[in-house]
Amino acid sequence: MAIEIKILGPQDAGVLANVAPDVFDDPIDGGRADEFLADPRHHLAVAVEDGWVVGFVSAVHYVHPDKPRPELWINEIGVAATHRGLGLGTRLLRALLDVAHGLGCAEAWVLTDRANTPAMRLYAAAGSTEGPTDHVMFTFKLDAGEANTLRLGQRVFPIAIATFFRLSRPEEERPRWQFEIRTGPPVALTDDSQDRFMYGRGVRLYAEADPIPLPAIDDLTGVELYLPEPFDRKYNDPYFTLYVQEHAEVSDVRLRFAERRGESYRLHLTGLAHHVEQEPLPLEVATWIEWRKAGEAVLPS
Repeated sequence: MAIEIKILGPQDAGVLANVAPDVFDDPIDGGRADEFLADPRHHLAVAVEDGWVVGFVSAVHYVHPDKPRPELWINEIGVAATHRGLGLGTRLLRALLDVAHGLGCAEAWVLTDRANTPAMRLYAAAGSTEGPTDHVMFTFKLDAGEANTLRLGQRVFPIAIATFFRLSRPEEERPRWQFEIRTGPPVALTDDSQDRFMYGRGVRLYAEADPIPLPAIDDLTGVELYLPEPFDRKYNDPYFTLYVQEHAEVSDVRLRFAERRGESYRLHLTGLAHHVEQEPLPLEVATWIEWRKAGEAVLPS
């Protein structure tokens, strides 16, 4: 079957479900893929063969106060080892350059190491102009992955408390779970009185003995869940609730226990919070959360 070049849009995250080895640096994170594709400034071209992604180029277009037209920054390029030497990199790159033309970009640019011979050949083949030889790239490691934050729309809240534990009922097959995540005020709280009323005391994301379908195991490292509905239909109980002056439903929850340190886990959770504002707000939690096993109990029937 011929290899197809596709420009992915907000509804195309499923294309990334099957990715050949050696294409991306790390496994695809579903929540981040959704976020990337939903952002109109982010662009992803992929090469697909028999339903498998065998190559990609990602880029970001941006504007700047002193430039009348946008520019395209080419971020990453990857091709499966089995498909290198077939010209896929050039086809993918040209597909994104076509996108840049359509956006009215003045130019597109990329950085590479002069010793990276395949990259040098690729960019030359795609029609680039080589820059000066004395360019140096510096990287600042910000350790953002260790931050404990809750994002709600454009607001970022520092997390003050993050705990969970398991509860059980004799008549139910699986355990219920208690989650408690509380934040302080957002990092940049405006002077708007409505904003201060809504968010000045922070927010609370919680589950109170709710039937979250986590496995009854002692190590949750690597466990992932997707909960498209806010309620468990069998028990008619919510999974997660967000409290911002009122109790708000949370749908489309993607939850992952990424790493364990002692009795704490690195939790990644995304979802949509309803009825906080007129439109559903994207919700994202990245935090260390403590499993308080001392709080576990058997609930009365």
